[in-house]
Amino acid sequence: MSAQLRALAAEICYQVIDQGKSLSDALPKGQQKLPFAPDKSLLQEICFGVMRQLPQLETVCQQLMDKPLIKQLRPLQFLIYVGIYQLKFLRIPDHAAISETVEAARLLKGQNLTKLINAVLRNVQRKPELFDFSQASSAVQFNHPGWLISELQQAYPEQWQTILSANQQKAPLWLRVNQQQISPDAYLKALDEAGIAASQPFAYLPVAIKLEQACDITTLPGYAEGWFSVQDAAAQHAAFFLAPQASERILDACSAPGGKTCHLLEQAPALQLTALDRDATRLQRVTENLARLK
Repeated sequence: MSAQLRALAAEICYQVIDQGKSLSDALPKGQQKLPFAPDKSLLQEICFGVMRQLPQLETVCQQLMDKPLIKQLRPLQFLIYVGIYQLKFLRIPDHAAISETVEAARLLKGQNLTKLINAVLRNVQRKPELFDFSQASSAVQFNHPGWLISELQQAYPEQWQTILSANQQKAPLWLRVNQQQISPDAYLKALDEAGIAASQPFAYLPVAIKLEQACDITTLPGYAEGWFSVQDAAAQHAAFFLAPQASERILDACSAPGGKTCHLLEQAPALQLTALDRDATRLQRVTENLARLK
């Protein structure tokens, strides 16, 4: 299972970076292949982590490999990133991170590359200086695209480094309470009774609940009943500021996976709302979320 998890992480990262797929779509599909909640959480941690640290992971590989893997071998290149991320950023024992990552190569039809992958990861284990990026470009030091760094430097000459550092922090898990099903206070009580620490930071936006620790959302109280959705606090402000009324007609032209669409309808169930998206597959997520939230 551990090797399968790492193979899934490599495939998901490949789909997002090389094929332009959405992580919010690719990740849940991968998680469905894992039966246990801790494995689902670890898969999410690895995928988000590789995305967050990608420039540095690529730079390390450039020092250890003559050239990156290409074409049909690209998923195995991302598997190497998965292995390096575990070694440097997770509290997984080195021997487990290396052995399971090498074994995952076999699942990705990379039997001929197991020695290469093992050698790269062993070098990362032995050479901490590989992660000294003091002489690297700003894009590598801060793990952000160079064009974005330039824009931030111009717009915020005194704060750009602070902004970039803050943007690298792991986001907390926010929930939006579906007031058509349960009140925010009642849901906070349900979380407390389940032993889940949570807070309600915004008095003017009581539906926004912040969990103190991320978890498998399907295990939270009321998931199947549609008591809540996962939605970042900033995104929850969109429907709040729009303040929809029952008589209005609203177009959500980029609606997938449905967070704002659902929030608008929770605020005004009689609203005339049209939800569109350029990706028919992602639009299915809107339908699924609407059905769960009722």
